[in-house]
Amino acid sequence: MVIIIQTYDPSVSSQSAIENFFSALNYQKSQITISNVPGVEYKGSLSVGGTSLRDDAVIFTYYNWVYKLQLTYAGSTENNAAEQVFQGVVKSFKLVPGD
Repeated sequence: MVIIIQTYDPSVSSQSAIENFFSALNYQKSQITISNVPGVEYKGSLSVGGTSLRDDAVIFTYYNWVYKLQLTYAGSTENNAAEQVFQGVVKSFKLVPGD
């Protein structure tokens, strides 16, 4: 299980460009709110070399910066413990207004 938190400079990448990656994989998309900021969540899995990789990614924009919180793990079925840890990270994620 790996949890990745990334920020993207708005001059380099946009939220829609990051979303397009997950859309191209046919991941399920839903609306989500993180620290009172609207965003999207993508869930899905893909097979790589006979191994199933599962992803749960939350993407949103705050003060023009794009944020991606992503859970990735190997498994043919959903790992409830990993999903609960990730949802705890998402729910506790706090944003502080910039200058």
